[in-house]
Amino acid sequence: MGDVARRDVDHDPVPAYKGDMPYGLLAEGPAAVTPISLPAGKYKSIGLLTDNALQGVPPAQLRVAMAISDGTWVVETVTVDSTTGQAVVTFPYPATTIGLSIQRSDDGAAHVAWVVS
Repeated sequence: MGDVARRDVDHDPVPAYKGDMPYGLLAEGPAAVTPISLPAGKYKSIGLLTDNALQGVPPAQLRVAMAISDGTWVVETVTVDSTTGQAVVTFPYPATTIGLSIQRSDDGAAHVAWVVS
């Protein structure tokens, strides 16, 4: 009765929080979507990084949609390529940005890390 069974799961772990900055890895695969919920007004941008050259895959092509608290979305298309460094998307309305929806527009092969600051 006091024993708790451990269940192994086959999905990515929840994003980690260290130093109050959420970070994680984007979902992989064609058209994969990674949703990220944020407290309004706390963050101003998201940085995205990949080492696609080491992986031998093309740069990541992403659709970054920023959810605004009034129900609207602001969408940007971003290329993340190890030969150009980190891609940064600045929130146009940081005081009311409440989340992100990042969709892969490529084949989803490149591993992409993200951090919100």
